[in-house]
Amino acid sequence: MALVEVRNVELRRYKDILATRTSSGEIIGFHARNLEIAELDERVWIALTDEQSLKNDDEISHELENWHNEICPDTTDEEPHTGIRALLLNIAQICNLNCTYCAAVDIAGHPDSAGTYGSKITKIDTKVAEEQIRHFIAKVPDEESFEIEFCGGEPLLYPQVIESLCRYARLMVSGRNVDIQFAINTNGTLISPKVADILAANRFHVTISLDGDASINDVTRPTKTGRSSTQQTLNGLSNLRRVREQLGSLNVNCVFGSHNWHVERAYDFLASLNLEWDRFNFNFANNDEPEKAGQYTDLYLVELKKTAAKVFARGGLAGLAKIKQYRRPLARLASQTRQHNYCGAGKTLVQSDTRADLYVCNWFMNDPAEKIGHKTEISRERLEHYDASLIALNRCETCWARHLCGGGCMAVHKSHSGDRHSKDPNFCRRTREIAAEAILYYKQYLDNDTIN
Repeated sequence: MALVEVRNVELRRYKDILATRTSSGEIIGFHARNLEIAELDERVWIALTDEQSLKNDDEISHELENWHNEICPDTTDEEPHTGIRALLLNIAQICNLNCTYCAAVDIAGHPDSAGTYGSKITKIDTKVAEEQIRHFIAKVPDEESFEIEFCGGEPLLYPQVIESLCRYARLMVSGRNVDIQFAINTNGTLISPKVADILAANRFHVTISLDGDASINDVTRPTKTGRSSTQQTLNGLSNLRRVREQLGSLNVNCVFGSHNWHVERAYDFLASLNLEWDRFNFNFANNDEPEKAGQYTDLYLVELKKTAAKVFARGGLAGLAKIKQYRRPLARLASQTRQHNYCGAGKTLVQSDTRADLYVCNWFMNDPAEKIGHKTEISRERLEHYDASLIALNRCETCWARHLCGGGCMAVHKSHSGDRHSKDPNFCRRTREIAAEAILYYKQYLDNDTIN
């Protein structure tokens, strides 16, 4: 498969119709509402140069208007939310690392508060967590699934607590046809052989935080004791390798921004570990200052596109779909399913901190304005605000990428504007550029599939 060159995608638009030109000169059309892709004539591209050009070509104007109004019977909408289906538990609001970009600090932003979200209670109350698990699982209908995700801080500071809660959750679904799943976000430094066995026994979906090789990761993710965090994480991954087939999935989360924008270098390093990663999340930090976020968004996009080209050349669309930033739009294009919510915040998931205070997102913790309840009690008045789709709440109805995105991340928006529904322009720019690239890759995949 030929290498796809890194490009700056030029876009032209008529209402819900988007047009872009490939490097070979092909004109690709995308219907934002129907999630359809089609080849367009050169005349369409010329007519979309400006408003006057379009007015001068009545035939093209008529064709574009007809396609805009078309209703595709194959396009569907995502399933509406039907209650809490995921519980995120902050096992520990303390961490053994001191990451330079950590957003989970206290309000004053003290460096030594990394991973705490400002909480003075560093460890979860197991009995309260069991009460929450029992309460939310009881509301799940048979033949549906429920996920418990353990996070922090660093959750593996207390592996026995995690093992105990997994055992309790399995007891709660015993005799019922409810699929219980477990996930964990960890820096990987504390994965001993015994911990690896705990994760394997419960078929955990494991996400490892690792920003690249030691020359980068030890700078951005230093330990609080001065030792190499990278080597400790690699030791943890070595222990996971032994039980790899027993895990639900193995994923990696890398954070980029002003502190580090070397996406391709990080991918090359991760690929060299031969761990058969299921997902790569090449995330952009949500706490860079606006000026830096704009400047480093450019660098990030260049690096991400280079990486995507390399991955697509090696592994085709299946390989590219392992990168979370591309997987989201590609999945929507493949299924022709409109996305209305970027995530389940306020709809299908709830987050509990070590104080048992409830939020719709872990990045909202320690913000009194975002608290929705305590223990098992949720304020319907506070939660009803989230009933509408995020596209509506974030006022994204006119964006051509709305159904490939789902309204964007409220936590990112709030970190930059102070309002969870006031869109961060850099987030939107990153999302649209990646979505446009995904459309071109998907069209190339369709063409190759037809030829083969």
